[in-house]
Amino acid sequence: MSCDIGVKKPDRKIYEICVEKLGVQPGECLYVGDGGSHELEAAQDCGMIPLQATWYLKDGVDQPCGKMEQFNQATNPMDILGGI
Repeated sequence: MSCDIGVKKPDRKIYEICVEKLGVQPGECLYVGDGGSHELEAAQDCGMIPLQATWYLKDGVDQPCGKMEQFNQATNPMDILGGI
């Protein structure tokens, strides 16, 4: 999608476009991401509910970012269904 509209995370415009296309309010959106490129902060700044996906993090393996304690964590993909 970002290549189609010419903006990418963490540009605020991409989050606004998503909300508009979905026809929902930002507070109704649960944004799930690994936290790289400041995507969680940007989603939160737009009014979305950020959730950091951490189930893939492995000790001793370099990751785009580690656990970010300021956000709720999804340690299992099924956590998302509960809308943590």
